[in-house]
Amino acid sequence: MGVRPTTTLTPTPAGTVSSLIADSEEGGPALAAGPLLRTAKATPTPVPDGHVYTLSPTAADIGWVTSGEDWGNHFGDSFLYAGIFKGQIYQGAFQFDLNAIPRGAPIYYASIQMTGLRDDRLSQDGIWMLRLLSPEVDQDWRRHNYQDIFNAPILETLNPALGSQDLAAGQTYVFELSAAQLKTLETRIITDENPKISFRLDGPLVGPDNLFAWDTGYGSQSQENKVTLLLSAGPPPATPPSFNYVVVTSTPTPENVVTAAAIALQMTADTARIGTATPVPLNMATATPIPDSLVIVPTPTAENPATAAAFKTIATAEALTTGTPTPIPTNAVTATPLPTSTPTPDYVLITATPTVESIFAAATLFAAAIAQAQEFGTPTPLPAHWVTPIVVTATPTPANAATAQTITLLATIIAFTTGTPTATPANMVTATPTPVFEFIPLLFTPTPTPATPFPQFVPPTLLGKILFHSNREGDDTDHIYMFDPANGQLARLTDSWPYEVVLAREAWSADLRWQVLTKDAIRYQDVGSGNDQEGRREDVPALYVFDRLYNVEKQLTFFGLGIAYGGVWSPMAEKVAFVSNDSGDDEIWVANADGSQFLQLTSSNEQFNAREIGKDTFIPEINKHPSWSPDGTQIVFTSNRTGNDQLWIMNADGSDQRLLMGWDNWTPYTDWGPVWVKYLDQPPH
Repeated sequence: MGVRPTTTLTPTPAGTVSSLIADSEEGGPALAAGPLLRTAKATPTPVPDGHVYTLSPTAADIGWVTSGEDWGNHFGDSFLYAGIFKGQIYQGAFQFDLNAIPRGAPIYYASIQMTGLRDDRLSQDGIWMLRLLSPEVDQDWRRHNYQDIFNAPILETLNPALGSQDLAAGQTYVFELSAAQLKTLETRIITDENPKISFRLDGPLVGPDNLFAWDTGYGSQSQENKVTLLLSAGPPPATPPSFNYVVVTSTPTPENVVTAAAIALQMTADTARIGTATPVPLNMATATPIPDSLVIVPTPTAENPATAAAFKTIATAEALTTGTPTPIPTNAVTATPLPTSTPTPDYVLITATPTVESIFAAATLFAAAIAQAQEFGTPTPLPAHWVTPIVVTATPTPANAATAQTITLLATIIAFTTGTPTATPANMVTATPTPVFEFIPLLFTPTPTPATPFPQFVPPTLLGKILFHSNREGDDTDHIYMFDPANGQLARLTDSWPYEVVLAREAWSADLRWQVLTKDAIRYQDVGSGNDQEGRREDVPALYVFDRLYNVEKQLTFFGLGIAYGGVWSPMAEKVAFVSNDSGDDEIWVANADGSQFLQLTSSNEQFNAREIGKDTFIPEINKHPSWSPDGTQIVFTSNRTGNDQLWIMNADGSDQRLLMGWDNWTPYTDWGPVWVKYLDQPPH
């Protein structure tokens, strides 16, 4: 990839976030490789007429960001931090330049290799994941701050997910790209003129200090173990595919500030009602009409040498930042404005929505607006002659001549950059804000109820095993059993608390930010007929998604007939598996966490139910208690389809449903409530 650029490190003053990440002695005891750990692989053999490429980010494209800093990043640092430390969230980020890969060449293999550099701030729990980011974050990569990186949409999560027991300084980790992720690389190279691909390292977002760092390959503390993208590609086509441009019609410029404000409010209302607009594609091209004559506004003549010097300085700055101006075409004409009289309309005063103080408040207001729209309908449209009340603050009298000169200079600069101020309208009113709250005395002090303590962590030996209830020992008390899918061994737990911990952890995402939970939702059913028809309210169980970071929740399921419950979060994707009887019987479903792509995975034997219903021996077929495998590719669940509750397993798309234990699709025991252990930490309390 060429000569490695030299990075100059500037010491950070004491007291800043960087002082919390001060360099320390490397080394320490090596950690044992856990079940999800991968080790470095040799360079693959090129396919015939193909080539193996090894890419690394430049120093300016790799580093870390933190929630403790509003601006900037730490690209070019030696460390690639991810995790939490002293209440601040740290995320690693890096970007590869894919211009070296021939356009149209098929990609057969790709992996990302990273080496640990610092492990002295690790705790005993937490999950670290490598995320492939959406292409809109690729632009202006080196200018991104924490909010840009943190809020970037995620396309894919690479395998494996790493626990704290897997991480150690000096250990090399390999993340292999799946077939779908290889296709994303090929598409990015074909469609982008300057193809890039960006990744983010996510660690724990909440909890005690838990921070790990990989080596960027740059800086004074690096061991020169660069992050590498190893890629095996076939020969490119004889004729590279052409770029597909998207023609975008530009939005017309508002005629005045009132029109601009109305457009902004309409866009806000549309966003709350139907969602944000589709981002402009990177391969866009704006259609520019060719005018018969080009109208040119003449540049005003400078009134004195100082103004002329200011004009010259501004022109020099524009040339340095945006390039020299386009020459005036031969068909240019100078515009001469015609004076017109504008009647003063009868305005309707509209109080503006106050600007939120933080992104947390914005998310809360957004969720509340969605809930109100769903319950009461969309807001009444703004009238055509609306106007926001204007609050006017008197300009203070300058205290001395120097202050007066500064105010005059500031007004001159504003006039140059944004134009002269708008004149005060004749119908100006002074707005009196309505109080948001009133102070009241504290009525009572709640007494917290202490929670029953559990041991800190689930025993590591249970990771990857399936825990479940069973009556197979013949007594009236059910026990918790463990089944190992790797070797088929069965064991009974000596204590039930690990099952209770991993069962509670099922509803949470791997990073402990998201939770799926069951709550009663309001639903109306039409009863009666004709003129006597009316809506009857029902309170039915439904799934909700809770964002722990912003303390916001939204309803996920809106079934018209059935209920939904028992949601569990996928460890590798923003997906939820759950139980619903919307189709008639309890069945396993999956859906995206944003409320899209609902899919029923299991189906009851309707012929059996229809034939047996009404008999004393009839037991309806049900499927419930789903639990994801650690890699997110399979689901274990409970089904009584053969007469008694047994454990079944299927692929994440519902295919290949089969009995987990037993023979001839039968076992004499009653087994239920499986949990596939994916994490060792406890859920939030």
